[in-house]
Amino acid sequence: MSASHYNEEQRPIIAKLDGKGPFIVTQLTVKESISDSSHFIVSLISREKISEKLLGKGILIQYSAGIEGNRKNTRRFLALISSLENIEFSVEKQLYKYRIEAIDPLSIFAFRTTSRSFQGMTSKRIIENVLSDSGLKGYFKLSPRTAGSKHDYCIQFNETDLNFIKRLMAFEGWHYHCNHTGNQPSVVIADSNQDFGKADNDKIPFIIQANDKVFAITQWHCRNQLGSTKLYLSDHSEELAECFNSGNRNTTAKVNNIVLSEYFFGQGNTNKNGIRDAAKRQMESVDCQKTLFQAQSAIPSLGAGLRFNLTEHTDSDYNQEYVIIQAEHYFEAHENGANVEYKNSFKCIPFSTPLRPPFINKPSINHIQSAEVTGPSGEDVNQDKLGRIKVHFHWDRDAKKDENSSCWIPVAQATASNGFGVQFIPRIGDEVLVSFIDGDPDRPVVSGSIYNGKNKPPYNTATQSGIKTRTTPNGSANTGNELRFEDKKDKEEVFLQAEKDFTMNIKNDLKQTIKGIARCDVEKTMNWQSKETMTLATEEKLSASATKDLILKSDATISSSAGKNNELSASSKVSVDGQSIELKAKSKITLSVGSSSIELSQDGITLSGAKITIAGKAKVDIKAALIDIKSQAKASVKGAIVEINGSAMTQVKAGAMVQIQGAIAKVN
Repeated sequence: MSASHYNEEQRPIIAKLDGKGPFIVTQLTVKESISDSSHFIVSLISREKISEKLLGKGILIQYSAGIEGNRKNTRRFLALISSLENIEFSVEKQLYKYRIEAIDPLSIFAFRTTSRSFQGMTSKRIIENVLSDSGLKGYFKLSPRTAGSKHDYCIQFNETDLNFIKRLMAFEGWHYHCNHTGNQPSVVIADSNQDFGKADNDKIPFIIQANDKVFAITQWHCRNQLGSTKLYLSDHSEELAECFNSGNRNTTAKVNNIVLSEYFFGQGNTNKNGIRDAAKRQMESVDCQKTLFQAQSAIPSLGAGLRFNLTEHTDSDYNQEYVIIQAEHYFEAHENGANVEYKNSFKCIPFSTPLRPPFINKPSINHIQSAEVTGPSGEDVNQDKLGRIKVHFHWDRDAKKDENSSCWIPVAQATASNGFGVQFIPRIGDEVLVSFIDGDPDRPVVSGSIYNGKNKPPYNTATQSGIKTRTTPNGSANTGNELRFEDKKDKEEVFLQAEKDFTMNIKNDLKQTIKGIARCDVEKTMNWQSKETMTLATEEKLSASATKDLILKSDATISSSAGKNNELSASSKVSVDGQSIELKAKSKITLSVGSSSIELSQDGITLSGAKITIAGKAKVDIKAALIDIKSQAKASVKGAIVEINGSAMTQVKAGAMVQIQGAIAKVN
């Protein structure tokens, strides 16, 4: 056929590329599915060379069933061109032959792979963000009845946008299908069977030997298969500090007595209500695969995501409404012929069976990653009441290094108990190692810290190790608390530093053994207090000295005892003050100043001095069995009235003369 006989308008199946054409289609194979990729393989003829710039552009394939002049049941397929292959150029006919592959708009996202995180967003919002970021959002219609689960943290790591979106939809029980009714391909995301449109002439009879196959289903099979009958989900929340489960979700399908249960732990459910709904959706996903109907026809209007009513089947149970979940179309037309051979095969489920896509597990992260601790600008620390921190993953090119760079991430400790354990929280700017609980990318946990080119180790000597903290805010390398160990031979040392206060609380005994010298230097006040006995003892000399006053004070008794001598001396003055003062000695007590002394012994009291004065402002009594007053020179007794009275006898005697003199002298 020469190019002059090339007439596209008369052909029953044609194609348009980005609105240009039509082009004659010689062969077409279509595979379309609900919640799966749709794939188109088109063979066509063109007068002109087709530019590779059409890659990613739209393709429209239009088929009109019937014979020329009486074509009806026009069927359209819309997709995006993913591959363009120039198979042949006929010099004789001056025609190009091409093989074009096309896909649905969502499948384009298989060519987009990234790593990023989402915080505090619903599943619907996350999907919208991914679609908007691609510039392809116009191809999509999101119509689920709810926004889906709210994700505190949701990570896409080395994952295609296609797989990421599909697993989010599967988690929510949302399905998607292609719509071919507009000017461009579109993908409908929904959560109900009501969102599936009706096929043209939706009441379709089952006729094995149909004369007009365009209006009948000619083959119908029912397939039943085993599947799980019971589903149980369980998960754990660090914040709630508990495990929770869905309880058993039983199948609604007709089954025999075999109990086939499935139990899954750690799918990422975060609360009790959510896990029950998730179990219900997953059980529905299993149930909708248990009874499948397979059919064949030549009705081009049938396709995945469309509903129809089967009629005229000999088994009346089959005469009901169905949803097509998968369809394959095959078209073939000769280059010089106007007729097309067309047939399709499809799978469907009863419309009354809720359609749910199979659950898709998250990709596991089974390796350790590094990240940088983040927080508000100008701050050193950033943690919540559970000691969790925020980090910036090195792969997250969208997130900023601030207090919003991630969710709150728990920090693994040596022990973590109720109000006790070990607590070391990495600071802002530290590099930490991050693992993932159960390999779940949405459940990171800080498992350790590492030094790097910016954060140097505190000790550069191999023999030193320890713990060194830093003052915050505005700390430096020289401010902070420290416990350091030096293990160098003959220089072993334990160094302990408190940047400010050091408080030690011992609830029972403290025992210290020091085999060398102990020294304590205090620049300010030092207080030692004890509620019970305090003892200071040494096998040698004990010294207490003070540059200023040395004060010994007791609310009861102060005792001083010495095995030999007990000396008390002062360069200025010694004062003893009390209600009463008692000095005792087994032999004698001597008080002396210069040549004067008072000596107390068992024999008596001796006062010795150049001059001894006894003065009493009111009265002085001297009493004894015998009183002997002697003077080598003169003895004087003076007073306004001097009375000498002896109860028995008073003897006044002198070796030479006795003189009694007074204004009145009375001797009686």
